[in-house]
Amino acid sequence: MATPGEVLGNSSELKPGRGAYVASDDGVVYASLTGRRHTVPPPSDLPDQRHTVEVITYKMGAVPEPGSVVIARVTKVMAKMASADIMCVGTKAVREKFSGTIRQQDVRATEIDKVDMHQSYRPGGIVKAEVLSLGDARAYYLSTAKNELGVVSAESASGGTMVPISWTEMQCPLTGQIEQRKVAKVGGKIVYVPGDGEGFTQESFNLSLDYFAKLPSDLRLDLNDAAFDLSNGPVIDECGQELGETLLNLSRAWEKAETSTSYSLASKLPELERSLTDNARSALGKRLVSAGRRFQAMGQYGQGELQKSLRGTLLALCYSSALHDYDMCIRRNEEALRIEPRFAECYGNMANAWKEKGDSDLAIRYYLVAIEVSSYL
Repeated sequence: MATPGEVLGNSSELKPGRGAYVASDDGVVYASLTGRRHTVPPPSDLPDQRHTVEVITYKMGAVPEPGSVVIARVTKVMAKMASADIMCVGTKAVREKFSGTIRQQDVRATEIDKVDMHQSYRPGGIVKAEVLSLGDARAYYLSTAKNELGVVSAESASGGTMVPISWTEMQCPLTGQIEQRKVAKVGGKIVYVPGDGEGFTQESFNLSLDYFAKLPSDLRLDLNDAAFDLSNGPVIDECGQELGETLLNLSRAWEKAETSTSYSLASKLPELERSLTDNARSALGKRLVSAGRRFQAMGQYGQGELQKSLRGTLLALCYSSALHDYDMCIRRNEEALRIEPRFAECYGNMANAWKEKGDSDLAIRYYLVAIEVSSYL
């Protein structure tokens, strides 16, 4: 084993290779890396028959350092601090175990004296944090004081994957229970994984009353095609009486360019979805995919309202399976990403699904992608 600065031999007998160098003042060959010392004999036809000495390093994973951003899993929460295991440095996974400590004064930037550690983190939560310093011999000091740092994934007391609803609150989609957390905001918004269809009903089709009527003729044709894809075929048999009729009425509203009626009907979908069978939910998802492709074809008309409708449609698609079947959730979000590749919510959904399926490494990868994509939106 050689370490930097260790003498490997004399240049009269050895040539320096990888991880080695010759000092100009004394002709001694020194190691420049930590690793295993290795000598390589020269080819027999060379006039210089000195062996080459190398230092072969061991492959190392990422190592935290002050200023780097890490992804960590909270392991213990105490009155004045929380402990965490660092899993990634930037986008690279660590190969060794690195521990981190988030002190009470490093949780947030304001009202530090009022911070309650148990209302900021819970064991098992995934946090994005910045390395402040090397800390003591046991752990790095971490900070989540910046807006873009904090909890990016958490599990409720009931076992559900929590949905961020504000900077300080997350909600369980299974029970509706609200719990306190220090939530990360990325790209000016909370890293959000849809849990109640809100993005679809309350924003996506909340347009001016004459919006659809003012669409150019080619976009009206695309809207009619979306209506057809939403309700064609045995929609009632596949989706059930109430939802099937709602989809039929919604498609008629699109065909007639009745914007307010469209908004009113779309607002009913989340409540109807909660009572669907798995087969009906799958059928709804397929219809939303088809309709979403039509909205994608309409492009960035006006102020991008149609793209907002597309994203809302895809949110509803993702939600239609996210709480019940993790494999279906992954497939649905993959379908949505084929339509809208920079859809951060989909990556967050898939991360949560893989986490529930027990693949933490893959979950971390998708969390990182969700964070990166969100930062550009």
